[in-house]
Amino acid sequence: MDRRKRPFVVVDPRAGRGAGIGGFKADSELGVAMRAGHPCYFVGFTPEPMPGQTIGDIMRAEAVFLEKVIELHPDADGKPCVIGNCQGGWAVMILAAVRPELFGPIIVPGAPLSYWAGVRGKNPMRYNAGLSGGSWLTALTGDLGAGKFDGAGLVSNFENLDPANTCWSKNYNIWSKIDTDAERFLEFEEWWGGHVNLNAEEMQWIVDQLFIGNRLATAEITTSDGVRIDLRNIRSPIVCFCSEGDNITPPQQALGWIVDLYENDQDLLASRLTIVYTVHESVGRLGIFVSGAIARKEHQDFASNIDLIDVLPPRLYEGVLTPKTADAANRELVGGDWIAVSSTGNCPICDRSSSPIKTTSVVFRPCVGCPRSISGAAARCFSLSSAPSPTSSSRTGSTRCSRANSRSSCSPTATR
Repeated sequence: MDRRKRPFVVVDPRAGRGAGIGGFKADSELGVAMRAGHPCYFVGFTPEPMPGQTIGDIMRAEAVFLEKVIELHPDADGKPCVIGNCQGGWAVMILAAVRPELFGPIIVPGAPLSYWAGVRGKNPMRYNAGLSGGSWLTALTGDLGAGKFDGAGLVSNFENLDPANTCWSKNYNIWSKIDTDAERFLEFEEWWGGHVNLNAEEMQWIVDQLFIGNRLATAEITTSDGVRIDLRNIRSPIVCFCSEGDNITPPQQALGWIVDLYENDQDLLASRLTIVYTVHESVGRLGIFVSGAIARKEHQDFASNIDLIDVLPPRLYEGVLTPKTADAANRELVGGDWIAVSSTGNCPICDRSSSPIKTTSVVFRPCVGCPRSISGAAARCFSLSSAPSPTSSSRTGSTRCSRANSRSSCSPTATR
Protein backbone atom coordinates (compact mmCIF):
# COMPACT_ATOMS: atom_id res chain seq x y z
CA MET A 1 0.00 0.00 0.00
CA ASP A 2 1.24 3.47 -0.93
CA ARG A 3 -0.03 5.99 1.63
CA ARG A 4 0.67 8.79 -0.82
CA LYS A 5 -2.08 7.49 -3.10
CA ARG A 6 -5.61 8.68 -2.54
CA PRO A 7 -7.75 6.30 -0.45
CA PHE A 8 -10.71 4.44 -1.90
CA VAL A 9 -13.96 4.19 0.06
CA VAL A 10 -16.66 1.74 -1.07
CA VAL A 11 -20.17 2.37 0.26
CA ASP A 12 -22.39 -0.69 0.46
CA PRO A 13 -25.99 -0.46 -0.74
CA ARG A 14 -28.82 -1.25 1.62
CA ALA A 15 -30.95 -3.14 -0.86
CA GLY A 16 -31.91 -6.17 1.20
CA ARG A 17 -28.97 -8.45 0.47
CA GLY A 18 -25.91 -9.03 2.65
CA ALA A 19 -23.03 -6.63 3.06
CA GLY A 20 -19.84 -6.63 1.01
CA ILE A 21 -21.04 -6.40 -2.60
CA GLY A 22 -17.98 -4.41 -3.68
CA GLY A 23 -15.26 -6.25 -1.82
CA PHE A 24 -15.85 -9.83 -0.75
CA LYS A 25 -13.36 -11.31 -3.24
CA ALA A 26 -10.02 -10.42 -4.81
CA ASP A 27 -11.50 -9.47 -8.18
CA SER A 28 -13.76 -6.70 -6.91
CA GLU A 29 -13.82 -2.93 -6.58
CA LEU A 30 -11.77 -3.05 -3.38
CA GLY A 31 -9.53 -5.80 -4.74
CA VAL A 32 -8.43 -3.90 -7.84
CA ALA A 33 -7.94 -0.67 -5.85
CA MET A 34 -5.76 -2.50 -3.32
CA ARG A 35 -3.69 -4.07 -6.11
CA ALA A 36 -3.13 -0.57 -7.47
CA GLY A 37 -1.67 0.42 -4.08
CA HIS A 38 -4.53 2.52 -2.75
CA PRO A 39 -5.54 2.44 0.94
CA CYS A 40 -9.08 1.07 1.02
CA TYR A 41 -12.04 1.44 3.35
CA PHE A 42 -15.51 -0.05 3.33
CA VAL A 43 -18.78 1.36 4.65
CA GLY A 44 -21.18 -1.44 5.57
CA PHE A 45 -24.33 -1.81 7.62
CA THR A 46 -25.37 -4.19 10.35
CA PRO A 47 -28.30 -6.51 9.59
CA GLU A 48 -30.49 -4.55 12.01
CA PRO A 49 -30.78 -0.73 11.88
CA MET A 50 -30.30 1.45 14.94
CA PRO A 51 -33.62 2.44 16.57
CA GLY A 52 -34.94 5.67 15.06
CA GLN A 53 -32.23 5.77 12.40
CA THR A 54 -33.07 7.92 9.35
CA ILE A 55 -31.50 8.49 5.93
CA GLY A 56 -30.27 11.85 7.24
CA ASP A 57 -28.52 10.13 10.14
CA ILE A 58 -26.70 7.81 7.72
CA MET A 59 -25.63 10.75 5.58
CA ARG A 60 -24.12 12.53 8.59
CA ALA A 61 -22.42 9.33 9.81
CA GLU A 62 -20.84 8.79 6.39
CA ALA A 63 -19.59 12.38 6.45
CA VAL A 64 -17.85 11.72 9.79
CA PHE A 65 -16.34 8.55 8.30
CA LEU A 66 -14.90 10.46 5.33
CA GLU A 67 -13.55 13.17 7.62
CA LYS A 68 -11.66 10.47 9.53
CA VAL A 69 -10.31 8.90 6.33
CA ILE A 70 -9.01 12.28 5.18
CA GLU A 71 -7.44 12.84 8.60
CA LEU A 72 -5.66 9.45 8.42
CA HIS A 73 -4.08 10.29 5.06
CA PRO A 74 -2.70 13.84 5.24
CA ASP A 75 -0.04 13.07 2.62
CA ALA A 76 -2.39 11.53 0.06
CA ASP A 77 -2.33 13.10 -3.40
CA GLY A 78 -6.06 13.74 -3.39
CA LYS A 79 -9.34 13.44 -1.54
CA PRO A 80 -10.86 9.95 -1.26
CA CYS A 81 -12.34 8.30 -4.32
CA VAL A 82 -15.79 7.19 -3.15
CA ILE A 83 -17.66 4.32 -4.83
CA GLY A 84 -21.39 4.07 -4.18
CA ASN A 85 -22.94 0.85 -5.43
CA CYS A 86 -26.60 0.63 -6.34
CA GLN A 87 -28.55 2.46 -3.60
CA GLY A 88 -25.24 3.44 -2.10
CA GLY A 89 -24.82 5.56 -5.24
CA TRP A 90 -27.63 7.97 -4.57
CA ALA A 91 -26.60 8.12 -0.91
CA VAL A 92 -23.06 9.14 -1.94
CA MET A 93 -24.40 11.72 -4.40
CA ILE A 94 -26.65 13.23 -1.74
CA LEU A 95 -23.74 13.57 0.67
CA ALA A 96 -21.49 15.00 -2.07
CA ALA A 97 -24.12 17.63 -2.79
CA VAL A 98 -24.20 18.69 0.88
CA ARG A 99 -20.48 18.23 1.72
CA PRO A 100 -18.60 18.53 -1.60
CA GLU A 101 -15.30 19.30 0.13
CA LEU A 102 -15.02 15.70 1.39
CA PHE A 103 -14.84 14.06 -2.03
CA GLY A 104 -12.36 13.20 -4.71
CA PRO A 105 -13.73 11.38 -7.77
CA ILE A 106 -17.09 9.67 -7.31
CA ILE A 107 -17.93 6.34 -8.98
CA VAL A 108 -21.57 5.25 -9.03
CA PRO A 109 -21.97 1.77 -10.59
CA GLY A 110 -25.56 0.77 -11.30
CA ALA A 111 -26.92 3.68 -9.25
CA PRO A 112 -30.49 4.86 -9.94
CA LEU A 113 -30.61 8.66 -10.03
CA SER A 114 -33.31 9.46 -12.57
CA TYR A 115 -36.16 7.27 -11.39
CA TRP A 116 -38.84 7.88 -14.00
CA ALA A 117 -36.56 7.48 -17.01
CA GLY A 118 -36.64 4.46 -19.28
CA VAL A 119 -37.75 2.99 -22.56
CA ARG A 120 -41.45 2.29 -23.01
CA GLY A 121 -42.27 -1.37 -22.61
CA LYS A 122 -38.92 -2.36 -21.10
CA ASN A 123 -37.70 -2.90 -17.53
CA PRO A 124 -41.04 -3.61 -15.84
CA MET A 125 -39.69 -2.74 -12.38
CA ARG A 126 -40.43 0.89 -13.31
CA TYR A 127 -44.14 0.14 -13.49
CA ASN A 128 -44.52 -1.70 -10.19
CA ALA A 129 -45.49 1.29 -8.07
CA GLY A 130 -48.16 2.41 -10.51
CA LEU A 131 -49.63 -1.06 -10.80
CA SER A 132 -49.75 -1.52 -7.03
CA GLY A 133 -51.28 1.90 -6.42
CA GLY A 134 -48.35 3.84 -4.98
CA SER A 135 -46.40 3.51 -1.75
CA TRP A 136 -49.11 2.08 0.50
CA LEU A 137 -47.57 -1.38 0.18
CA THR A 138 -44.29 -0.05 1.59
CA ALA A 139 -46.14 1.43 4.55
CA LEU A 140 -48.09 -1.81 5.11
CA THR A 141 -44.90 -3.88 5.02
CA GLY A 142 -43.29 -1.58 7.58
CA ASP A 143 -46.33 -1.83 9.83
CA LEU A 144 -46.36 -5.62 9.58
CA GLY A 145 -42.69 -5.61 10.55
CA ALA A 146 -43.40 -3.55 13.70
CA GLY A 147 -41.52 -0.55 12.36
CA LYS A 148 -38.92 -2.45 10.32
CA PHE A 149 -38.80 -3.24 6.62
CA ASP A 150 -37.58 -6.79 5.97
CA GLY A 151 -34.74 -6.83 3.43
CA ALA A 152 -36.00 -10.19 2.17
CA GLY A 153 -38.79 -8.27 0.45
CA LEU A 154 -36.28 -6.37 -1.65
CA VAL A 155 -34.36 -9.52 -2.54
CA SER A 156 -37.60 -11.20 -3.61
CA ASN A 157 -38.15 -8.36 -6.09
CA PHE A 158 -34.86 -9.27 -7.76
CA GLU A 159 -35.85 -12.92 -7.85
CA ASN A 160 -39.29 -12.19 -9.27
CA LEU A 161 -37.81 -10.35 -12.26
CA ASP A 162 -36.60 -13.67 -13.68
CA PRO A 163 -38.76 -16.54 -12.36
CA ALA A 164 -37.27 -18.96 -14.90
CA ASN A 165 -33.82 -18.46 -13.41
CA THR A 166 -35.03 -18.45 -9.81
CA CYS A 167 -37.19 -21.57 -10.09
CA TRP A 168 -35.25 -23.60 -12.64
CA SER A 169 -32.00 -22.40 -14.24
CA LYS A 170 -30.10 -21.61 -11.05
CA ASN A 171 -30.85 -25.03 -9.57
CA TYR A 172 -30.23 -26.88 -12.82
CA ASN A 173 -26.86 -25.14 -13.29
CA ILE A 174 -25.55 -26.09 -9.85
CA TRP A 175 -26.61 -29.74 -10.11
CA SER A 176 -25.15 -30.02 -13.61
CA LYS A 177 -21.80 -28.76 -12.26
CA ILE A 178 -21.98 -30.11 -8.73
CA ASP A 179 -18.38 -31.37 -8.76
CA THR A 180 -16.88 -27.97 -9.57
CA ASP A 181 -19.32 -25.19 -8.61
CA ALA A 182 -20.54 -26.16 -5.14
CA GLU A 183 -18.22 -23.81 -3.26
CA ARG A 184 -18.99 -20.84 -5.52
CA PHE A 185 -22.74 -21.50 -5.29
CA LEU A 186 -22.76 -21.74 -1.50
CA GLU A 187 -20.59 -18.65 -1.12
CA PHE A 188 -22.99 -16.61 -3.24
CA GLU A 189 -26.16 -17.95 -1.62
CA GLU A 190 -24.82 -17.30 1.86
CA TRP A 191 -24.21 -13.68 0.92
CA TRP A 192 -27.45 -13.35 -1.08
CA GLY A 193 -29.49 -14.73 1.80
CA GLY A 194 -27.89 -12.58 4.51
CA HIS A 195 -30.67 -10.02 4.50
CA VAL A 196 -30.24 -6.49 5.83
CA ASN A 197 -33.28 -4.74 7.30
CA LEU A 198 -34.22 -1.06 7.28
CA ASN A 199 -36.36 1.04 9.57
CA ALA A 200 -39.80 1.49 8.05
CA GLU A 201 -39.28 5.27 8.02
CA GLU A 202 -36.09 4.88 5.97
CA MET A 203 -37.74 2.71 3.35
CA GLN A 204 -40.76 4.99 3.17
CA TRP A 205 -38.46 7.98 2.57
CA ILE A 206 -36.64 6.13 -0.22
CA VAL A 207 -39.88 5.19 -1.97
CA ASP A 208 -41.69 8.51 -1.53
CA GLN A 209 -38.78 10.87 -2.21
CA LEU A 210 -36.86 8.90 -4.85
CA PHE A 211 -38.54 6.02 -6.63
CA ILE A 212 -42.04 7.52 -6.77
CA GLY A 213 -41.36 11.18 -6.06
CA ASN A 214 -38.27 11.48 -8.32
CA ARG A 215 -37.26 14.53 -6.26
CA LEU A 216 -33.48 14.09 -6.23
CA ALA A 217 -32.57 15.51 -9.66
CA THR A 218 -35.12 18.30 -9.22
CA ALA A 219 -33.60 19.55 -5.93
CA GLU A 220 -36.88 19.16 -4.07
CA ILE A 221 -35.40 17.29 -1.09
CA THR A 222 -34.27 19.10 2.05
CA THR A 223 -32.46 17.68 5.05
CA SER A 224 -33.90 17.80 8.57
CA ASP A 225 -31.81 20.91 9.27
CA GLY A 226 -33.15 22.71 6.21
CA VAL A 227 -30.36 22.17 3.67
CA ARG A 228 -31.61 21.72 0.12
CA ILE A 229 -30.00 18.78 -1.70
CA ASP A 230 -28.94 20.04 -5.13
CA LEU A 231 -26.72 17.71 -7.17
CA ARG A 232 -25.37 20.75 -9.00
CA ASN A 233 -23.35 21.53 -5.87
CA ILE A 234 -21.11 18.51 -6.58
CA ARG A 235 -17.65 19.56 -7.74
CA SER A 236 -15.88 16.20 -7.94
CA PRO A 237 -15.61 14.20 -11.18
CA ILE A 238 -18.41 11.65 -11.45
CA VAL A 239 -18.04 8.26 -13.15
CA CYS A 240 -21.33 6.55 -14.05
CA PHE A 241 -21.06 2.86 -14.93
CA CYS A 242 -24.22 1.11 -16.10
CA SER A 243 -25.31 -1.69 -18.38
CA GLU A 244 -27.95 -2.32 -20.99
CA GLY A 245 -28.31 -5.76 -19.44
CA ASP A 246 -29.37 -4.26 -16.10
CA ASN A 247 -33.14 -4.71 -15.80
CA ILE A 248 -33.39 -2.83 -12.51
CA THR A 249 -31.37 0.33 -13.21
CA PRO A 250 -31.15 0.63 -17.00
CA PRO A 251 -28.83 3.26 -18.53
CA GLN A 252 -31.65 5.79 -18.78
CA GLN A 253 -32.11 5.79 -14.98
CA ALA A 254 -28.36 5.89 -14.38
CA LEU A 255 -27.67 8.75 -16.82
CA GLY A 256 -30.91 10.70 -17.30
CA TRP A 257 -30.16 13.03 -14.38
CA ILE A 258 -27.33 14.59 -16.41
CA VAL A 259 -29.64 16.19 -18.94
CA ASP A 260 -32.14 17.04 -16.23
CA LEU A 261 -29.52 19.22 -14.56
CA TYR A 262 -27.21 20.50 -17.30
CA GLU A 263 -28.43 22.28 -20.41
CA ASN A 264 -25.14 22.13 -22.33
CA ASP A 265 -21.38 21.94 -21.99
CA GLN A 266 -21.30 25.54 -20.81
CA ASP A 267 -23.30 24.48 -17.75
CA LEU A 268 -20.71 21.83 -16.96
CA LEU A 269 -17.91 24.36 -17.46
CA ALA A 270 -19.65 26.85 -15.18
CA SER A 271 -20.06 24.11 -12.57
CA ARG A 272 -16.45 22.96 -13.09
CA LEU A 273 -17.83 19.42 -13.34
CA THR A 274 -16.47 16.40 -15.21
CA ILE A 275 -18.76 13.44 -15.91
CA VAL A 276 -17.54 10.15 -17.41
CA TYR A 277 -20.02 7.46 -18.39
CA THR A 278 -19.45 3.87 -19.47
CA VAL A 279 -22.26 1.64 -20.72
CA HIS A 280 -21.69 -2.12 -20.81
CA GLU A 281 -23.63 -3.89 -23.53
CA SER A 282 -24.84 -6.98 -21.71
CA VAL A 283 -23.78 -7.64 -18.11
CA GLY A 284 -26.68 -8.17 -15.72
CA ARG A 285 -27.50 -6.31 -12.54
CA LEU A 286 -25.39 -8.23 -10.06
CA GLY A 287 -22.55 -8.62 -12.54
CA ILE A 288 -21.91 -4.86 -12.39
CA PHE A 289 -20.81 -5.30 -8.77
CA VAL A 290 -19.64 -8.90 -8.30
CA SER A 291 -18.47 -10.15 -11.71
CA GLY A 292 -14.76 -10.94 -11.75
CA ALA A 293 -14.59 -10.06 -15.45
CA ILE A 294 -16.11 -6.63 -14.81
CA ALA A 295 -13.71 -6.06 -11.91
CA ARG A 296 -10.70 -6.93 -14.09
CA LYS A 297 -11.91 -4.63 -16.86
CA GLU A 298 -14.02 -1.60 -15.91
CA HIS A 299 -13.27 -1.34 -12.19
CA GLN A 300 -9.55 -1.97 -12.69
CA ASP A 301 -9.32 0.77 -15.29
CA PHE A 302 -11.32 3.22 -13.19
CA ALA A 303 -8.92 2.58 -10.30
CA SER A 304 -5.72 2.81 -12.34
CA ASN A 305 -6.82 5.99 -14.11
CA ILE A 306 -8.54 7.74 -11.24
CA ASP A 307 -5.93 10.51 -11.06
CA LEU A 308 -6.40 11.25 -14.76
CA ILE A 309 -10.15 11.39 -14.29
CA ASP A 310 -9.62 13.86 -11.46
CA VAL A 311 -7.89 16.34 -13.80
CA LEU A 312 -9.98 15.92 -16.95
CA PRO A 313 -11.33 19.29 -18.12
CA PRO A 314 -15.02 19.84 -17.30
CA ARG A 315 -17.17 18.10 -19.90
CA LEU A 316 -19.18 14.96 -20.56
CA TYR A 317 -16.98 12.03 -21.64
CA GLU A 318 -17.46 8.41 -22.59
CA GLY A 319 -14.93 5.94 -21.22
CA VAL A 320 -14.08 3.51 -24.03
CA LEU A 321 -12.12 0.30 -23.39
CA THR A 322 -10.81 -2.01 -26.12
CA PRO A 323 -9.09 -5.41 -25.82
CA LYS A 324 -5.31 -5.64 -25.88
CA THR A 325 -4.38 -7.48 -29.07
CA ALA A 326 -1.22 -9.31 -30.07
CA ASP A 327 -0.26 -6.61 -32.58
CA ALA A 328 -0.82 -3.68 -30.20
CA ALA A 329 2.00 -1.14 -30.09
CA ASN A 330 4.19 -1.39 -26.97
CA ARG A 331 2.01 -4.23 -25.75
CA GLU A 332 4.46 -5.14 -22.98
CA LEU A 333 3.98 -1.71 -21.37
CA VAL A 334 0.22 -2.09 -21.01
CA GLY A 335 -1.03 -3.34 -17.66
CA GLY A 336 -4.10 -5.54 -17.76
CA ASP A 337 -6.00 -6.76 -20.82
CA TRP A 338 -7.40 -3.44 -22.07
CA ILE A 339 -5.76 -0.61 -23.98
CA ALA A 340 -6.55 2.77 -25.46
CA VAL A 341 -8.37 3.27 -28.73
CA SER A 342 -5.91 4.57 -31.30
CA SER A 343 -8.43 6.03 -33.73
CA THR A 344 -10.75 8.97 -33.22
CA GLY A 345 -14.45 8.36 -32.92
CA ASN A 346 -17.76 10.16 -33.22
CA CYS A 347 -19.92 11.87 -30.67
CA PRO A 348 -22.82 9.56 -29.73
CA ILE A 349 -25.19 12.50 -30.18
CA CYS A 350 -24.15 14.49 -33.25
CA ASP A 351 -21.85 12.01 -35.10
CA ARG A 352 -19.06 14.56 -35.26
CA SER A 353 -15.52 13.31 -35.08
CA SER A 354 -13.76 14.02 -31.77
CA SER A 355 -10.24 13.71 -30.44
CA PRO A 356 -10.03 11.36 -27.46
CA ILE A 357 -7.91 11.85 -24.38
CA LYS A 358 -5.85 8.66 -24.16
CA THR A 359 -4.11 6.69 -21.45
CA THR A 360 -2.46 3.28 -21.58
CA SER A 361 -5.70 1.54 -20.74
CA VAL A 362 -8.75 3.69 -21.38
CA VAL A 363 -9.85 6.50 -23.66
CA PHE A 364 -12.12 9.33 -22.56
CA ARG A 365 -13.87 10.60 -25.64
CA PRO A 366 -15.34 14.11 -25.54
CA CYS A 367 -17.54 15.62 -28.21
CA VAL A 368 -15.70 18.56 -29.77
CA GLY A 369 -17.94 21.19 -31.31
CA CYS A 370 -21.25 19.43 -30.84
CA PRO A 371 -23.91 22.18 -30.89
CA ARG A 372 -25.99 20.48 -28.22
CA SER A 373 -23.65 17.90 -26.82
CA ILE A 374 -25.57 17.05 -23.67
CA SER A 375 -28.64 19.22 -23.73
CA GLY A 376 -32.19 19.57 -24.91
CA ALA A 377 -33.79 17.21 -27.37
CA ALA A 378 -30.51 15.90 -28.78
CA ALA A 379 -29.25 14.73 -25.42
CA ARG A 380 -32.60 13.23 -24.52
CA CYS A 381 -32.43 11.09 -27.65
CA PHE A 382 -29.09 9.83 -26.37
CA SER A 383 -29.68 9.45 -22.67
CA LEU A 384 -33.28 8.33 -22.61
CA SER A 385 -33.34 6.08 -25.68
CA SER A 386 -30.08 4.14 -25.42
CA ALA A 387 -27.95 5.61 -28.20
CA PRO A 388 -25.04 3.41 -29.26
CA SER A 389 -21.43 3.76 -28.24
CA PRO A 390 -19.22 5.34 -30.89
CA THR A 391 -17.32 2.05 -31.03
CA SER A 392 -20.32 -0.24 -31.36
CA SER A 393 -23.27 -0.55 -33.71
CA SER A 394 -24.76 -3.69 -32.20
CA ARG A 395 -27.20 -2.12 -29.77
CA THR A 396 -30.82 -2.09 -30.76
CA GLY A 397 -33.44 0.56 -30.30
CA SER A 398 -30.82 3.28 -30.39
CA THR A 399 -31.34 6.77 -31.72
CA ARG A 400 -29.67 9.73 -33.32
CA CYS A 401 -31.09 13.19 -33.04
CA SER A 402 -32.11 14.53 -36.45
CA ARG A 403 -32.55 18.09 -35.18
CA ALA A 404 -29.51 18.72 -33.01
CA ASN A 405 -29.92 22.48 -33.33
CA SER A 406 -33.55 22.50 -32.23
CA ARG A 407 -34.33 22.53 -28.53
CA SER A 408 -38.00 21.82 -28.80
CA SER A 409 -38.27 19.36 -31.67
CA CYS A 410 -36.55 16.02 -31.99
CA SER A 411 -37.30 13.11 -34.28
CA PRO A 412 -35.38 10.04 -33.15
CA THR A 413 -34.56 7.59 -35.91
CA ALA A 414 -34.23 3.93 -34.92
CA THR A 415 -30.99 2.32 -36.05
CA ARG A 416 -29.29 -1.03 -35.72
